[in-house]
Amino acid sequence: MQTIFLQNSTDKLSLKEGQLIVSNNGIISGQYPICATEIIQVIGNAQITTQAIKECLKEGVRINYFNVYGKYLGRVEPGYPKNIRRRLEQYQLYLNHERRLHWARNLIAAKIQGEIIELRKLYEQGSEFPLKRLRRELKSYQKKCIEAESIKSLLGIEGMAARTYYKVFPYVLPSDVTWHGRTYHPAEDGINELMSFVYGCTATQIRLNIEAFALDPHCGFLHEPGYGGGDLTYDLLEVVRAVFCDHIVLQAIRKNKVIRSFAAQHNVAQLPDNVRDSISQRLKKSMSITYSTQKISPGEQIKKLVEMVAFNLANGLPQFSKFLPER
Repeated sequence: MQTIFLQNSTDKLSLKEGQLIVSNNGIISGQYPICATEIIQVIGNAQITTQAIKECLKEGVRINYFNVYGKYLGRVEPGYPKNIRRRLEQYQLYLNHERRLHWARNLIAAKIQGEIIELRKLYEQGSEFPLKRLRRELKSYQKKCIEAESIKSLLGIEGMAARTYYKVFPYVLPSDVTWHGRTYHPAEDGINELMSFVYGCTATQIRLNIEAFALDPHCGFLHEPGYGGGDLTYDLLEVVRAVFCDHIVLQAIRKNKVIRSFAAQHNVAQLPDNVRDSISQRLKKSMSITYSTQKISPGEQIKKLVEMVAFNLANGLPQFSKFLPER
């Protein structure tokens, strides 16, 4: 089953003889059998004909709508959607305490591995801090993850590992930027505001892929379901928080004067437009970059991460650490 992406404002999707036709200013760019299509992702202001929409509903094809920035807006849901079994398997995973705990252990172990990787990269780039001691502490928490007997205790281990990881920030940040620790809702300084913004943008990219695989974004396996939650989205965000999101923020603060000036501020209300634009450009560029040690871009890795979840729901156990964008 395939997913069709409509990403340009001039894209148009129409129907002809059982084929979904994608065209741009009258020029056909793709043809897809509707019977082999599962999801249509409409990003921005692309158009779909009424005839195509009705046939998609008839054939069980879901249409997801996102704004030009990739924020999820809503969907057109057929009465009998394809791959309902995938969601049933997702709910069964959540209700199976033992399997859910196994998944959560692997996820948090991968998150801590990402923190270890980020410490190594920062150290190699010239930051001086007690790498061996911090890495040893994180390794001990990683081992405790595998032995955690409940989700609650696992979250406690995750919190302790995060406090160890954040100890490196004062060594990495410029001397005129002060780190007082992670705060949110609201962020108390420019650094935390930048981190929350990049986390949110990356979560949007994850959510787009979750919708592409017809998963329920509100049913995760680490975070509990809640009103307005996106729990599966933020479960998977944990894997790339340190090694992708934090790396972008730290590099931007060190190399961009505008972002650095904002990061040094306290009691901030929101990101100014110039700071938002600058960090957004860095994030967009970083999402598509490959490295000598990592041939797949972070954007492609996120897609593969969600794909791995979808294909292991029935009886598998994802190895989340394999999808860390090491750079």
